[in-house]
Amino acid sequence: MQTVRSSRRRYLTRAGACAIAGAALVACGSSANSSGGDTSPSTGSSAKNASCVAEATSLTNAGLASDTGNPYPTTPTNAAVVKGKTYWFVDLDASLPADAQSEQGFQAAATAAGAKVRFYDGQGSPATVIQGVNTAIAAKAAAIVLLNVDISTLKAELTAAKAAGIPVIETNNGSTAEPFLPGVTAHVTPNNATAGKLQADYALYATHCELNAIIISTLSVASDKAIVDGSEEEIARLCPGCKVTDVDVQAADIATKLPGLVESALQRNPDTNIIIDGSDTAYVPGIQVAQNSLRTNIPIVSNDGDSVPPSGLPIVADTVEGSRVSNGWFYFDAVIRAAHGQTGFTMEIPTVLVDKTNWGTGKPPFVPPAYNDYKSAFNKLWGLG
Repeated sequence: MQTVRSSRRRYLTRAGACAIAGAALVACGSSANSSGGDTSPSTGSSAKNASCVAEATSLTNAGLASDTGNPYPTTPTNAAVVKGKTYWFVDLDASLPADAQSEQGFQAAATAAGAKVRFYDGQGSPATVIQGVNTAIAAKAAAIVLLNVDISTLKAELTAAKAAGIPVIETNNGSTAEPFLPGVTAHVTPNNATAGKLQADYALYATHCELNAIIISTLSVASDKAIVDGSEEEIARLCPGCKVTDVDVQAADIATKLPGLVESALQRNPDTNIIIDGSDTAYVPGIQVAQNSLRTNIPIVSNDGDSVPPSGLPIVADTVEGSRVSNGWFYFDAVIRAAHGQTGFTMEIPTVLVDKTNWGTGKPPFVPPAYNDYKSAFNKLWGLG
């Protein structure tokens, strides 16, 4: 896979646009077939391409029809054990809207349980995250929650937390299969590899397996890397001849460098017909700055439905796991269970696929129906009502 990591550069604009017709795409300079939303393989497709189209269509239809069922933990626990205690929440970058929403949910959950929270912003810097964890240990935190943090950089701090008897909850780490490092009490995360797979299936389906994609993410963030790996492994499996270009932007550079990196990738790959947002929709505005500069309107398959139409952005599909605010309640549920002495447990937040066929006509963000009553669901689980 190609990777773009250059600093911002300005290129000549390219005329042309991609139009969306149903789920199919009129691609900019690509050989993708599209006619009025027909998603069947083009007449000249090889048997191999037809097989890819058939499987991608089947997987996409299953993803769109999937029901999360009951996404909450099924075993009750008593929140009284955390009342009056102080918990530290260390975030890689609290300036990201999705992270701020998770913090909002975590604070609301802690308040409902009578607990206190101290938030520490890593400001996109691993060194600052380490400082935050050490500060939490020195403050004798009742537990430490890590959001979007690469725990492989915290081995000494995890050892110190364990020695101090402080549980560490790792959240949004990218995969439910992530191995537990010594000192980690629990993983709470969507399976981001599943999100990446769903994104890839939709991208292949929408382009009739004539995919020329750009995937944009922050690969130093575990959840982003899991999304990208899931997408690229699925594309390689179903369509080995399809093209993928990676754009890697550091968390601290999203506002300043993301548009330039996307411009560079689009200029080098003028036949791009799908952009996969391998992070969250906080990246979409920067993607659109680049598209506006180049006068393109390439469809986006995104992650987390914070900006799905009718906001005016060219998002054709999205992978969501509920709202980021509700995720904060999942994280606090793990805190309560850790306070009861549970260790080595994983909690998966289910992921679903949405497009215009099932996200409805209301205002974004799209929230799967099963998540609509998350406060009541957790209060009941915790014996609070």
